Amino acid sequence: MDQDQFSRLLECQPESLDVVASGKTRFRLARALFEAGQCGQALETLAKLPRPEAASAEARYWRARCYNRLARATYLRVFSAAPDSYRAHQLLAEIAEARGDDAKAVGEYQKAIEQRPSLPNLHYSLGHLLWKNFKVAEAREQFEAELALDPRHAGALEDLAGTYLYERRPERALEYLERAVELDPGNDVHRDLGIAYADLHHYRQADAELRIAARDDRDGSVHYKLARVYQALGQKGAAAREFEISNALNRESHRKSEERTARLAEAEAGAKPVEGESTATLAAAPRLPPDATLDDPAHLLDTAAAYLAESRGQDAKEVLRQAAAMPLSDEQSVRLGSLLIAAHDNDLALDLFRKLAERHPQDSAGWVRFDLAVALLSSGHYLEALAESHRLIETDPGSQKGSFAAVWSLAGVAAARLGRTKESVAALRRAAELAPAEEERWLDLSRELMEAGRYEEAVSAVREGLTHNSRSYALRLRLGAAYLKSGRYAEAESAFRELVRSGDPLPTSAVGLAQVLLRTGRAEEAVQELTEVRTQIGPSFLLNYFQGLALQRAGREQESMRMFQEALRFDSQSVEARLALARVELHEGQIQPAIRDLNEVLRLKPGQREARALLSQAYRLAGDAQAARQYADKAQEGPPAPAEGDLLGDFFLPAWQHPPASHQP
Repeated sequence: MDQDQFSRLLECQPESLDVVASGKTRFRLARALFEAGQCGQALETLAKLPRPEAASAEARYWRARCYNRLARATYLRVFSAAPDSYRAHQLLAEIAEARGDDAKAVGEYQKAIEQRPSLPNLHYSLGHLLWKNFKVAEAREQFEAELALDPRHAGALEDLAGTYLYERRPERALEYLERAVELDPGNDVHRDLGIAYADLHHYRQADAELRIAARDDRDGSVHYKLARVYQALGQKGAAAREFEISNALNRESHRKSEERTARLAEAEAGAKPVEGESTATLAAAPRLPPDATLDDPAHLLDTAAAYLAESRGQDAKEVLRQAAAMPLSDEQSVRLGSLLIAAHDNDLALDLFRKLAERHPQDSAGWVRFDLAVALLSSGHYLEALAESHRLIETDPGSQKGSFAAVWSLAGVAAARLGRTKESVAALRRAAELAPAEEERWLDLSRELMEAGRYEEAVSAVREGLTHNSRSYALRLRLGAAYLKSGRYAEAESAFRELVRSGDPLPTSAVGLAQVLLRTGRAEEAVQELTEVRTQIGPSFLLNYFQGLALQRAGREQESMRMFQEALRFDSQSVEARLALARVELHEGQIQPAIRDLNEVLRLKPGQREARALLSQAYRLAGDAQAARQYADKAQEGPPAPAEGDLLGDFFLPAWQHPPASHQP
């Protein structure tokens, strides 16, 4: 405002303004009083503003300026009376800290402590400032000094615990947090307790503490940690929900922060600066604690992983596309690409890996080309994946070393997908020779040999693998499967029984044993074995399905029907179980249920050959000759019925490789 306006406003009598002045005029008077150095009267005038204006950002700003100047005047009186006293140094430290001059603040706190080391809260204030700047050892020394003076200082206990959490020493942090929470059970203490328990893998306790802290979560950081705890507990739905809440709170926090910064900048633009007065604290962004990483794309990647675990592929794709638009480190790019593949967003994943390869041309025989090959293989580009694998093998002098087993394995799986059995077996055998201690290499080799009908070679490969991995459950299971496929039922039975008797917590070995017993005409014995295992480890899809088959072979159709229905409660999308149920229903004269189940099989797997043949038979029995002819004509089309059981599984794709530390931005 100009000088005339300034003078006229100062000439106004406050009592007359109370009657006639608008909020705008009153506010202008407050500013004039402030600029005239009459901060007390300015505050009184601001207090009489109408409610909307009193709550505005600009009114708050000017109140802060008034308090700032009044405090400065008080400080000056202290300095004038005792310029080198411990209180003067303490006040200088607080002023410097408010201005963001941390180095000066540290120096002044140290001078105050030299004069009065026993003054309460001085060590804590210095320690807190040092901790804010991650000077952990120095901060810890000050917190310990404060606790020596006051063992019940909640702030020192909490911050001291924070230094140990920062160093991933949760057991030490707990010592102080358990004392702090008794003195000051605030949300921050519960948050840190939750982090400590999570780091110690005490997830139930972490869950309880973080749920308390989440009540006051303003930026999503607590819900983010809670989501990670639920992931560790296997609670996929809860994890996905917490990630969603975290993202929403984080977005809202950023929006409010941007609005607040804009309002402060607008208010400050109209301020008349006063020499020696600082407004740094008004516009300075608060420091984030050491564990705040919500701006990092890793937050979105964790969210997408939770969605994928919940089979929410479309939600995962949306989050991953947000992450793809952000600046990413090489490590994050690899993780993003792997998640995109898992979400079947193959084009974006391949584009990402190709750009990575362009960004690191000097690594053409390294991790980036390997990950591109894995991406090509995972997305069905088998020929390109094989070419990349061969390029790596041909150009890298280390391709005959153990560390290169994954590349040979990659080449072997790609060749297998292309139907090049001879080339696949040769590559997978080389991978197993280079890394004999990795059970996956022998599992892949034996799988391809069994697919090719070379069962005796598969048995030999598994035995050789067991000489290097004698305790491998998967190889022992594969040995039984190889014996079963080769018709060596006695050896297969022995291998599977050994696993069952050792207390196998999984149903797979019992299913293998049941298949041997069924193939050797011992259906009742298979029923008995499966019943015992179900009692020991509980029901599952596999156990219920194979017990249904065993009961059917034993002529106990009604019981088998109930068991197939139980299996479908575990997996309603299983074509094998529903087809087996329909067979029994048809055999037992339950025509309409059989028709419903066979139509469901064809919905799940259109063209399934056996389902069409059985459906033709069912319609004929139901008296619908036209429908019977329709399905009879098509019964020779489509894929054959699935095998009774598959103990092979798929290949073990090599894990994604990650860039060395030198490549991280």
